[in-house]
Amino acid sequence: MKNFRLRTLQMIAMTKFVTQQAAFERYFYGLALTGLLGLGLSVVLSNLAVAGQLEVLTHMTLSLTELFGIVIVLTMAPRLIIDAMTNRQVYLLFSRPMPRWVFVLGTYLGLLVFIGLCTLALTGVSTFLRYTQGGEIHSVWFASMGTIFLSLTTLAAAAMFFSTFSSKLLSAFFTFGLFMGGNGLSLLLQYAERHEGVHRFFLTATAKLLPNLENLNLKMAAVYNLEWMTSALGMAMVNCLAWQGIFVFGAMLVFKSRNLK
Repeated sequence: MKNFRLRTLQMIAMTKFVTQQAAFERYFYGLALTGLLGLGLSVVLSNLAVAGQLEVLTHMTLSLTELFGIVIVLTMAPRLIIDAMTNRQVYLLFSRPMPRWVFVLGTYLGLLVFIGLCTLALTGVSTFLRYTQGGEIHSVWFASMGTIFLSLTTLAAAAMFFSTFSSKLLSAFFTFGLFMGGNGLSLLLQYAERHEGVHRFFLTATAKLLPNLENLNLKMAAVYNLEWMTSALGMAMVNCLAWQGIFVFGAMLVFKSRNLK
């Protein structure tokens, strides 16, 4: 019980440390300002549309929120893990030894908190802009923001896993490839149907195994206020949560075997 309490306190401290470290990154403020300016610009551009101004605004704000989150994941997740393996400064924060699995899980939870706070802030700004432009706030609007958060946390777990055995650049490249693949599963399946034999099996298996980010995309449902509570969405959520667990557990195993001396 005493050991469990110690590990819990270390994990909470690690989560807080990662959240603060991410928030105090110098380039984050420039990125945040760019995101806010982009949201403001979306109002101007939507008003220039001949018709469907509210639909244009909705799609742009959701896309900018997702883009902002992806940039955070691609830049911060690899940096936190790789920097820790090179300088090990995080170990100086604790008076007692910290297992590596606590470090990995604490880092992941810190990223979740930070991404969640950013998504919540952008949701608030986007909701305010939508409301001031005469748009109604439906449940699908907040559901779309929630699925964006789930998609980003899945990519953050993947970026952490890739960072345990590759460089920052390669980790970002692999994570971006996963994002593109996860959002293009239907195209991959259509492409697989044009082939036969081993190629078809390989492409179909790849599409089935990748995190299903495509079914988490509720942008069009939010734009046109469509039905969003579907079984496909539920399965996609379970799929992404399972992949998060796989990526985090894999990162623990790889990070545990790394020689940091």
